[in-house]
Amino acid sequence: MRPTVMVLSAQFKTLVPDMSPTDVETLLGAPHEIDDTTVPAGSGWGLQDSLKHKIRAGEPVLQWSYFDDEHDHVAWFAKPNGEWLLTLRLSLPRGLASDRDRA
Repeated sequence: MRPTVMVLSAQFKTLVPDMSPTDVETLLGAPHEIDDTTVPAGSGWGLQDSLKHKIRAGEPVLQWSYFDDEHDHVAWFAKPNGEWLLTLRLSLPRGLASDRDRA
């Protein structure tokens, strides 16, 4: 069963940069999807001003996704000092972070 829109959205807004994955899981529970990858070569995605910790091409990035009926809530973690730290949280209209069936 998915969390209600208001509950997950409100909890997601409490996430702040530098939280660990453990901190996030304590607040939100386990993510619905985890993508453990690296920023593609030549990509400037990880250098956006909105990211607290910049992630250069070739560096690891961890994406945790949470879904409710209206949104895909995504938390991105970087490893600036060898440990995963929250660098950005973003809520998107449902279906933008994943095309998997979440019904």
